Parts: sequence; C-alpha cells; structure tokens
Amino acid sequence: MAAAHRCAVVSGDGGPATAAWLNDPYGLAVDSAGNLFIGDQGNGRVRRVEAYGVPGAPTNVVATGASGGATVTWTAPPSGGTPITSYTVTPYQGTTPGTPTVVTGSPAPTTGTVTGLIRGQTYTFVVTATNALGTGPPSQPSNAITVHMAPSAPGGVHAVAGIASAQVSWTTPVDDGGTPILSYIVTPFTGSTPLTPSTVKECVLGRCPPAVNWPASPRVAGVTTRPGATSSKPSTPRPFRG
Repeated sequence: MAAAHRCAVVSGDGGPATAAWLNDPYGLAVDSAGNLFIGDQGNGRVRRVEAYGVPGAPTNVVATGASGGATVTWTAPPSGGTPITSYTVTPYQGTTPGTPTVVTGSPAPTTGTVTGLIRGQTYTFVVTATNALGTGPPSQPSNAITVHMAPSAPGGVHAVAGIASAQVSWTTPVDDGGTPILSYIVTPFTGSTPLTPSTVKECVLGRCPPAVNWPASPRVAGVTTRPGATSSKPSTPRPFRG
C-alpha cells in the first residue's frame, strides 16, 4: 500500500490497495504468504492487502530424449497470486545457454518440446515461469541427455508372396541416428491404406519371418530409442496366394 487515506467511509474493497480509504488505520501484520493486514479502527475491521508477485521456480524438471531434441516436463511453481501465462525452457551445453522455447496456454502446460539441438551434444534444461508481473527465478537444471536422431529409412524393401503371407527383406538404414537400431516396424498397405504393423526385433541381414495375412506391399521403418523414424519406400506390389 503506497498511501493510506483517512476517511469516515469504507472504500477500496476488492480493488487496488493504492485506491483504498481507511479510517484511523492502526497496526500492521504480515502472514506467511506475504499478505499484509491493516487494522482499520474507524471502520471496525481488518483490511487485507494480498501479496502478488512473480511466480516461484518450477521443480522436478525432467528431460527425455527425442529425435534431434528433447521433451521436458516440470512441476508448476506457486503462481505469485496471478495465473502463470507461459514457461520458458532453455537448453544448456555446460554453462552456455541455447535458444529458449516458450510454452504458452490457458493454463500454460507443464511440458514442452525443444527442437534443433546438435546431434551428439549433451544438454541440460532450465525452466522459468512468467505471469502478468514478470518472470520468476530459474529452476534447477534437469538431468543431462545426449542428442541422437531417428534412423534414416531402410532401403531395398522386397516382398515375396506366400500363402496368405509375405517374406519381406530390406537393407539396413545408412544412418542409425547415433544409437543402435532396436527393431523394425513393417507396415502392410492395401493401396494407400495402412494395415496393422508388425514389430520385428530379431532379424538376420534384414530378413525376417513372414507375417500372416500381409498384402505384399509393406513399408519398413527402423526403431531406436529415439522416435520419429523415416519409413522406407514401399516394395513392389505383389499379389499373395490365399
């Protein structure tokens, strides 16, 4: 409260503290939340001036690797008395900050995706919260992650028709994205319509057991620990024997 006016009437309830009129104010107290209480003797009441400020620091910041970037989550801090309108997620290489990502919404979500990071580099992430009064203090850094990419597309996809099945082969992607390929996803298509895919985890030179009821025009994508793999070109369509 910047100024107190002595007046015989009550004024200012529910509005800015600087517009309040008091009648013989006497005594002040502050609670643990920072709210100010003023004894308004002439009006027989206690007036409360609510504390508003910038948000606190987000907590529990966790980073998970994604292809070429990261997904970052956190716990919302105290809002400072007014709604949090955005969060800013800043990647760090050591102590050097990178380009921040701003996450907005109503309410602002507590997760964000950071893209455009450098392959093979290690990053941590710091989050700040912003409300109408400004930006609060930064969080503690997240766990560190090393950036990898999703693998490139497998090549040379070839299907051989069988009885209600197809034997599918392909060549290993040229680029595994910097981390070993864990499995392949083989998706059959009828024309341009995808059917139920199959995940193949054990292959020898790209040749895998046939799957039942596959039309022989599958596409193949390699899978690592990073999502977002590129699918191969489709094999040559071939009818299968029922």
